[in-house]
Order: sequence, then C-alpha cells, then structure tokens
Amino acid sequence: MSGQDTYHTQGDHVGRNKIERQIEMGDGSTYNENRIYQSNDFIPKLLTPPPFQPPIFVGREAELQSVHDRLFSGDNFLMLVNGHGGIGKTTFASKYWDRYQDEYSHLAFLFVENGIANALLSLA
Repeated sequence: MSGQDTYHTQGDHVGRNKIERQIEMGDGSTYNENRIYQSNDFIPKLLTPPPFQPPIFVGREAELQSVHDRLFSGDNFLMLVNGHGGIGKTTFASKYWDRYQDEYSHLAFLFVENGIANALLSLA
C-alpha cells in the first residue's frame, strides 16, 4: 500500500493513525469529535486600530440607530456599507464604531477594496 497502511475492522477502513475531525472555531477553541477544548490564547477586543473619528457628524442619527437595531435583531450578523466615493460611508461606519463599541466583544475596522477574503486575512 502507498503511504498509510489501512486495516479493516467492523466494516470501516481505518488509517494507521486515528484521524479526528477538527473545526477551528472563531473564539480560538477547537471542536474535536464531541469535546470542546478552550484556547488559552487571549483575543483582544480591538482586532484593528480604531478608525479615525470625524469631528463633525450631522443628520444620520436615525440611520445609525436603524443599523444597530438590525444588527441586534438576530436576523443580521453582518452589514456591508457600500456606495460611490465621497458619500460618507467611512464616516458613517466610523461613527457606528464609536457609538456602539461597548456592545461588542471584539471589533475590527476593515477596508475591502481588494475583496472581503483579503481583508479578513489581514486579521490573521
């Protein structure tokens, strides 16, 4: 046999080394079969530096509250802000961060100009 020897037991083909299914979870713990092992690694609250806070923010209070209500309704766990340049997307997201940061365990402010995958990889 090439590589890993196998043997037959109770109808299953099993490799020489036991293979355990593992799924990395977002909090650093590992799911392994039916057991959860907590990671001892500390995950900081701020995963990126906080965004610049503009000195003036006028007239978008209702929109901030609406976004917050949607994110905390249980139906939306992620919200993307997109649109043409110069309309205040970054200012809006930055003000949301500033106003509601105490309600989150971890925060990251990402620019996704080169795709969401690359932005998320920047956190690793």
